[in-house]
Amino acid sequence: MKKNFILFLSVLFLSCSSCAKEKFITENELPEKSRTFISTHFPETTVAVVTKEWNDYDVLLSNGFEISFNGKGEWDDVDGGHQVVPQSVIALIPKEIPHFISIRFPQAKITEINKEKYGWEIGLSNDIDLEFNKNGSIREID
Repeated sequence: MKKNFILFLSVLFLSCSSCAKEKFITENELPEKSRTFISTHFPETTVAVVTKEWNDYDVLLSNGFEISFNGKGEWDDVDGGHQVVPQSVIALIPKEIPHFISIRFPQAKITEINKEKYGWEIGLSNDIDLEFNKNGSIREID
């Protein structure tokens, strides 16, 4: 019984402490690499909100784009909702990915790019999600 109670308290503490770790910060508190990414790929928009949780950063731009950065300031995710990801960001992924999309889904546009451990997850404007390995070879179509 005592073990279960300690386990319960541990889980409760961890879940509550993780909630307290997210905080709002200013754009200037972002790592330099993150600020450079935003100014390079979204030069005509402003930062609306920045949150930091542990060492990760989430940025909401005034145009509706959401960008996630890791603790080193490197981008992990660019999500335009239903907006097309800028070509300058698409140029950062393996060229095989946009090539595959242009052949297989010629009418679709890239609206989200996620860096994953296995490679890339790409969201398209036609609500299809694609997974690619690190070299840009297709793994899954969903």
